[in-house]
Amino acid sequence: MGSYKALRRSYRLRNIRIPTDPKIKRRETTTRINGTRSSRSDRKASSNRYRKRRYCLACLVTALAILSVLTLTASASAPAPTVLPLVTERLALKMLPSRFSEREPIRTDGFDPALIVYRHGDISWLPDLASLAGWPLDTHKELGRIILRESGACETRIGGSRVKGGDGPDSCDIIGYAELTHLSDVGLTQLNGIVYDPKRNPNSAICRELQLCTRESLRDGLNNLKAALILYKLNKFEAWNACNWDKTKCPKQKQDGN
Repeated sequence: MGSYKALRRSYRLRNIRIPTDPKIKRRETTTRINGTRSSRSDRKASSNRYRKRRYCLACLVTALAILSVLTLTASASAPAPTVLPLVTERLALKMLPSRFSEREPIRTDGFDPALIVYRHGDISWLPDLASLAGWPLDTHKELGRIILRESGACETRIGGSRVKGGDGPDSCDIIGYAELTHLSDVGLTQLNGIVYDPKRNPNSAICRELQLCTRESLRDGLNNLKAALILYKLNKFEAWNACNWDKTKCPKQKQDGN
C-alpha cells in the first residue's frame, strides 16, 4: 500500500504542469535516468567543493610568509650586541680571589709603578703598589712596617748596604756597605737568597711560580712585593720575624722560655 502511494506521488510530480511565462527564462536542468531532477549539490561544479578550505589555507600561508619577512627585516636592522671589554675606561676588572678576606681593593688604571720616586723612609706609594701586587688590604700596615725596617723603603737596596738618606730623590742611592755577610738580601722586603735562588733552594716557590730567580730581578719594587706575597701565603709574616735567626731580638718572655 505504501509503495503504491509513493508511486502515485512520483507520477503526479513528473506530470504536473506549471504555467510558463515566455518572458521568464528558467534555468535548464538535466534530468536523471529515472526522470527526476538533479539536486542543487549535484549541479555544483566539482572544482568548487573545497574552494573555502583552499582560500583559508592560502590566507594562512600568506600570513606566515609576511611574518617571516618582518622578523628577518627586524633582526637585520637591529644593532649588534655590544661586547664589553675586560678592562673598562677607568676600572680594571680582576678575578676574585679564593678567600673573601683577600679581595683586592678597587684600583684605577692611572697608577703606574714605573713613576714611583722611592725616597728613604717614604711609603706613600704602598697602598697602590701592594694592591697591584695582590696584597690584602688588611696586611698593608704590617707590610709597611717591615719595609721600613728592612730596606728603609729603598727599592734597589741589597743586604749590608748604606744609603745616602734624607728626603731627596737620591736618598736611596747606595753609598757603601756596613757589612758583606748577607749580600743576597734584596729589595723592599730584603728577600734572602734561600727563598729565590734555585742553586740554594731547588724547590723555591718564587723561582718556580714567578720566574724570579736572581737578585737583580727582585730589585724591582713590584716584583719584590709579588715574591714576598708568596712567603706571606706560606707562613704569614714569620719570614720576617727576626727572632727566627737572632735570639737576642726575641721578645723577653720567649728568651726566658729558652
